[in-house]
Amino acid sequence: FYYKRGGFQAGYGYTKLLDGAAWPLTLDAQGPNSAIFARQAGLSWQGNNLFVAVEDSNSEVYDPQNLSSAAGRRPDLIAGWQQGLPFGHARLGMVSREIGVEFADGDQEFAQAGGAVLSGTLNAAESLRLLASISAGKGFAHYYNDLSGFGDGGMDGYVFADGLEALETTGGYLGAEWQVGQDWTLASVAGQIDIESDNRLPDDAMRRTRYGTVSLVYQHTPRLSYGAEASYGMRDNQAGQREEVPRVQLNFTYRFLHENRN
Repeated sequence: FYYKRGGFQAGYGYTKLLDGAAWPLTLDAQGPNSAIFARQAGLSWQGNNLFVAVEDSNSEVYDPQNLSSAAGRRPDLIAGWQQGLPFGHARLGMVSREIGVEFADGDQEFAQAGGAVLSGTLNAAESLRLLASISAGKGFAHYYNDLSGFGDGGMDGYVFADGLEALETTGGYLGAEWQVGQDWTLASVAGQIDIESDNRLPDDAMRRTRYGTVSLVYQHTPRLSYGAEASYGMRDNQAGQREEVPRVQLNFTYRFLHENRN
């Protein structure tokens, strides 16, 4: 829920770090593991090229003793630049944030964090489009698709025996979309996220995920599409153990479009 007027937007919605124009085509509803994807309350302004935002910090911190809860003193501050190009577009977003915890006795501890996202698209040919994103930060895991609110959530920071520390993360993906025919699209994306290796972290804590898909989509009508997708996921933990999961899924999508005709 949000209110938008001109370049200003206020309310609950997608983070301003998200580059929707560089989001790869997948039938997986969750999308690429390393995509920047978060929904939170905020206030933003978008100009022709410059964008700025103030957003809820939503820090996600793991405390192995379960003696603290997430705390915040200031919102996330986001600024960036996007530029349309004859052959695509480029976008750079940066965030300054602070993660923190509050203990049962009321004491609080905070750590400085932040990150940057470089993304864009390239029209390599009339029927071929490339999409890419690369990102890195410290205390930045909250913004990754694979690391926010799920089994591997809480990786912004870790409460070690000597206090809270923000964890380093890096990620990126490369996607491609081929317009095979008038109504057929063949798409593929590969992505990876890395969290710093630290022998103080639990053995089962995440170290790396990799993700790949190949999709074929048929646009039957402007409202109706269907297709198939093969995907593969891999997860390494801090101790070096690896788990792998292949998957094949079929998709049927009907879009309810509303046209306001005066």
